[in-house]
This record gives sequence, structure tokens and C-alpha cells, in this order.
Amino acid sequence: MSSTQQTPPPMNVIVASHERSGTHFLINTLALNFGFSPKWIDSDITSGADFYLASHFRTYLTCLEHTSKGRVVKEHHHPAFFEPLFDELREKFIVFYIYRNPADVMCSFWRYVRAAERREGPVVESPAAFMKAAPSCGMLRYQMEQHATILDRWRAHVDAWTTLGRERTAAVAIGYEELNLDFDGTVARVAQRLGMPCPRPVRPSASKNVIVPGPGVVGGFREHLSAEDIAFIREATEPTLRRLDLLRYLSVSAETQQRSAAFQ
Repeated sequence: MSSTQQTPPPMNVIVASHERSGTHFLINTLALNFGFSPKWIDSDITSGADFYLASHFRTYLTCLEHTSKGRVVKEHHHPAFFEPLFDELREKFIVFYIYRNPADVMCSFWRYVRAAERREGPVVESPAAFMKAAPSCGMLRYQMEQHATILDRWRAHVDAWTTLGRERTAAVAIGYEELNLDFDGTVARVAQRLGMPCPRPVRPSASKNVIVPGPGVVGGFREHLSAEDIAFIREATEPTLRRLDLLRYLSVSAETQQRSAAFQ
């Protein structure tokens, strides 16, 4: 994947998200349109840092600040990990948070966990069973406390990042559906935050430079979840869905689903 000849801004960029929310869609958009390296940095255990220690997280962020110009940091931790570090994050990084409707997240996350060599979560027979299961295995490394279900974990992550996280880190919250269905308009918001022009946005491939690529369709959950499953999701997360205007994507028609697929 080649990128524009633009020079990235001097501040490092973090793309934060709950798993399977379009993280690489946004990372690749930054690479193609704003000159960032397509090779992202994982804020993860592979770095050797113990992210439950604030001092380790601070040292990790300081190293990134000085050694990783033009790279995008991929971040899945709950904002509670940054509680003592919010001021530093706000001053030294540009933060984007991408979120996606929970029905599509649960289906994609279920598929990823089943495909991953590493034990990333409960391996169960369906997305419906997955979203009702308790978080377990590798996914626990991104949370400070346990949640009753993986769907509750999604709600807690999105709620925290789109309220406290936005307030304390000046994060720009971006809906996956917005990036998918109104790509040019959403890239214009990204460009404004970066302080860079992007007159002709280039859409990245849905299958290159990603992890366990899927169809990326808005409303693709309809192939896996029943009306009862959707009702369960709505009941468990409705305040979040209303606040972020995600309810409309849970009732997406098959016709709209097909149109959105053309963007991939």
C-alpha cells in the first residue's frame, strides 16, 4: 500500500478503538492520505511494557513520542489505563477513537477469536453466544475490571472513550459507519484535526494491511443474528446507541446493506 507524499504532523497519532471496530480502516486511511507509515505500532504486551503500571505506560508513551515520528499507534486499552496520563496524552498525541455498531462488532470479534492462533477469548458456536459470554483469555489485557458479558465490555469501552476520553484527551470520535458510507466527509474531519489538506481522499482496500479481513459491510450482522439477538443488544446498550446515533444501523435494511458493501 503506497501513501501520499505529504509529511505527517510533528505530533504522534493514536488510533484507539474496541477490537474489530474499523481500526485498520482508519490507520490505512491515515497512511494513504496523510503520509503516515502503513506499519502501525501495537500498544500491546509485545512491547514488553506492563500497562497496569502507570510508570511503564508513561515510559512507553515517552519512547513513542521521541522515536516514532510518522507512525500510527494502535490502541485497544480502556481509558482507565490512562487515568494518571491524560494530560500527557492530550499534550503530546493526536488521538482518534473509532467506534462501530455493536452487532457488527460482535460478529467480527467472534470470527476473529475463532481464527486467531492466540487464545483471545471464548470460542463458542455463534456470535449470539459470544456476546453473552464473559470476557476471557487474551482480551482481558485491555480491561481494568471484569464485565458480565463481552457486549457489556463493548459498552463500557465505548462509553468511556466517547465521554471521559474525549474530554481529557481531545480525542476525535469517528463512527465506522460514517467513514464507510461518507468517506470523503469523514476524511475532511480527520484532515481538520491534523491541520493538513486532503483534496482528493483515497479509500484503502478492505483486505490489505488488515488483520483477519472481513466484508466490512454495514449491517452484515443480519447473516448471523436473529431479531431476538438484536433486541437483546438494543436493551443492553440503548443509551449508548442513542447517544452515538447507532440505532439506525441496527435496523438497516437488506437494500442498504448491499449498497454499503459496494464501498469495500
